[in-house]
Amino acid sequence: MDLYLRDDDPMPVGDACSALDMEQRNFYRLLKKLKDLGPTRGLSPSFRVKAVAAPAQKGFAPVAERALRWKLQHEPAASPASIIRWIFESCADAGEAPPSASSIQRRIKVLRREGVAEPAAGAAGLQILVDQTAVDVMVQISGRVELATATFIVDTSSRMILGLGVGDPLIPEDGLMRATRNMDDDLMRHLVQHTQVHFDRVESIDFIAPPGGARQSKQLQKRFRVFNRRVSFDIHAGGKWRHGTQLVRYLGDTLGPYQFKPRFTEEGAPLSNSISEGIEQEIIERALLVEAMRWNESQWQQVEPTVEKSQRMREERASAITALFRDVVMRPEF
Repeated sequence: MDLYLRDDDPMPVGDACSALDMEQRNFYRLLKKLKDLGPTRGLSPSFRVKAVAAPAQKGFAPVAERALRWKLQHEPAASPASIIRWIFESCADAGEAPPSASSIQRRIKVLRREGVAEPAAGAAGLQILVDQTAVDVMVQISGRVELATATFIVDTSSRMILGLGVGDPLIPEDGLMRATRNMDDDLMRHLVQHTQVHFDRVESIDFIAPPGGARQSKQLQKRFRVFNRRVSFDIHAGGKWRHGTQLVRYLGDTLGPYQFKPRFTEEGAPLSNSISEGIEQEIIERALLVEAMRWNESQWQQVEPTVEKSQRMREERASAITALFRDVVMRPEF
């Protein structure tokens, strides 16, 4: 190797490769190893250079990565060419240099193979989940102190929380009534004003009936159909539809500092003997609503590539969300 590394006797690369019987690209790799590591380590047969993670493995810069994940989730059948165009446009809007087309194709394969970009349930606002779960905080309710039971109304595509209420588990319809009431509260006003997610007309609602709430859920089903005959309203109970199972799929097992306890939703929430240990129902409900707002903001950051390009589009999408609340979600009267 001293022959090829001498500064006073340069040799054309082609001649050096021929003398060593190796391809030119391997010759350059060898020179880099010798330069970085020296001849002892660089020529050791057992030595392997640790590969640096390529963008396809570690992910792109935030703008390109969010654009890619959003496209895969909302258009799982999209062609690589359309995904590449989408990422290029998103990066151009943000004033950032996009990754190469080849690296985008490799990243698409990685995400699909690892299941990271699980296809979304559909366009935002098309599929709604209504579920409830026990939450790891003691609440004072109807003279008792027990784990709080929260009812959630969730859009399964954007994973945004549309409504939330802490109800009395002994009154099956209580949590749902409070959740629909809160859809007109600060949480919903915040969502309409600060997001540009396009909520289309609701097509299906999965309602996981609370214990003893079958009769009330049937009444709720009739009311939804009055507002929108196209809505497919499915009532579920047990099996994979146990309370909290689907909710954890979309929100995880916590909301801020509050841990979900789905097992206690159906088995009965543990009671406390001391009334002083519980938090008032309104206080814990408001605390959960604050965490729901933070959750929605985090979800919005993941769909940032859909930012509106004009005030007109922003107003149209806000109107679509308002129409969703007016025509489909209502305050049930049992």
